[in-house]
Amino acid sequence: MHLPQKTKDLMLNIIDDDPVIVPIMHQLTRYKDCYKILKWLYQNNMRGKNLKDWIKVSFNDSVISMVQYIVMRNNQETKEKPIIYGKDWA
Repeated sequence: MHLPQKTKDLMLNIIDDDPVIVPIMHQLTRYKDCYKILKWLYQNNMRGKNLKDWIKVSFNDSVISMVQYIVMRNNQETKEKPIIYGKDWA
């Protein structure tokens, strides 16, 4: 999968020298809204250890639940929608 340079740069900023975040970034590349998700994380100061702790505490280490929350926030929805394979995730 080819990622634009701005997406790669944003990922590196979010990783923030924490190797535990790398597999999470890889999972995020599978979503069609990858850049919007990364941008939300960056704007809300979810980087490195902050991101790792937030996923653990708020989503019980579930990346898909985190993505569902961020997509809901980005779309300004009040009701959670499922992540659909082939539409939201490849």
